[in-house]
Amino acid sequence: MNQSQEESESWKYGIKLQFLLDWSKQQSFTPTITTREVCENFIKPATQATQLSYCEQLLLSADTAEFVGFPTAFISHAWDDHFPEVLEALYSYFTAEPDVVIWFDIFCNNQHKTASFQFGWWCDGFKNAIHSFGRTVMVLAPWNDPSPASIEQFIADVDADPGSVLYKMLATIDTSKSECYKEDDKQRIHDAIRRTVGFNELNKEIFQVMRGWVTSKYEERYKTIEAPGDHATLSAMNNLAILYDNQGEYEKALPLYEECLRQNTVTFGQQHPVTLHSMNNLACLYDDQGQFTKALPLYKKCFRMRKDVLGDSHPDTLHSMNNLACLFLSKGKLGKALPLHEECLSIRKVVLGEKHLDTLSSMNNLSRLYYEQGDYEKALPLCKESLRLRKTILGENHADTLTSMNNLGILYMGQGEYEKALPLYEECLRQSIVEFGENHPGTLAFMKNLENCQKLSCPSTVTS
Repeated sequence: MNQSQEESESWKYGIKLQFLLDWSKQQSFTPTITTREVCENFIKPATQATQLSYCEQLLLSADTAEFVGFPTAFISHAWDDHFPEVLEALYSYFTAEPDVVIWFDIFCNNQHKTASFQFGWWCDGFKNAIHSFGRTVMVLAPWNDPSPASIEQFIADVDADPGSVLYKMLATIDTSKSECYKEDDKQRIHDAIRRTVGFNELNKEIFQVMRGWVTSKYEERYKTIEAPGDHATLSAMNNLAILYDNQGEYEKALPLYEECLRQNTVTFGQQHPVTLHSMNNLACLYDDQGQFTKALPLYKKCFRMRKDVLGDSHPDTLHSMNNLACLFLSKGKLGKALPLHEECLSIRKVVLGEKHLDTLSSMNNLSRLYYEQGDYEKALPLCKESLRLRKTILGENHADTLTSMNNLGILYMGQGEYEKALPLYEECLRQSIVEFGENHPGTLAFMKNLENCQKLSCPSTVTS
């Protein structure tokens, strides 16, 4: 196997978390041993004879091959963090997924050869792999004052795929799941929270603090870089723009996106994937601002170039296809949106699989388009399947799951089947109040839909 093959193979294998937990119990780990020390003192010696990654070595035996599989979560962590604490955090996070397969670098990368991997692997391979896994779980402790190694690792992971790594990490705060050494203390603390601010408001406050911390780190990084136009500067500029964009601060994000596209075009050329990524970000911002006349030509250009450079089935190409289709759909140009949405869903099913989040997004988008056309016969099964899969993969109270549930209610209402729509809207509203609070825009939308459904099904009904 040549070096490029070894590099690409590194992303194919993940390891079951349960195996790591069982394996770690068998080792003589001290509580303060770092991930770096585990790698040097346990992983490398264990694989010295074969010169393979730990995952590849497990595959050599029929007794241990079952513990290796395709990873569905990328683990971001600092090598100088305490390894037992990292495992404990992962165990807590994946409690509901006992068979989860994760990509944990010291086990999945060949630790005897990673130093010789080409720079392109750390850029393109790193980004594409994280995208294919579907999610990233970042272990960062303590979150309000992490070690320099954690900060640098976090920056590297965000640089690889900022849209998914950064904002998804910030959006998964749930203080109701917080733990305490003593169960009695935990109950007293939780009771005090319920009586005062409430978990939803506390989650929002923590979210604001964490988002402010991440933003400040990027602002510091951007200001201190002394080489305008180099890769590090452009990366910091792009990621700071994404932070502003996700916070709705479009006036701050726009000049950064525009400058990023200009400099990337000069540095890498118009058809380079990095330039096309900048082009897509700017188009999305115009779209979010309602500047469709500016967004449309950029979407079209980005889609055309990505097809030429990356191919029809590359995830980035499919992302551009979906963006263009959604813009057409929002402007009521159903005839232009339909073939794009249908093709996007078809390819994503083959390339990413039916359960990938991008595939489910395409499924939901196509169902909505069929609804807009009045084609309930095609819209209904797609919407039902989207809801079923999102419940299984994301959970019943996830925002995307509630969106699919709400959409199914809309379809039933459109057909006059109010008795089927009503329980869906009621469940949507109940879950949304618990998860996001009574004043969340999604909660208010579900409440309005429920009221409309109640009025149509029974005019005298009043919402409690």
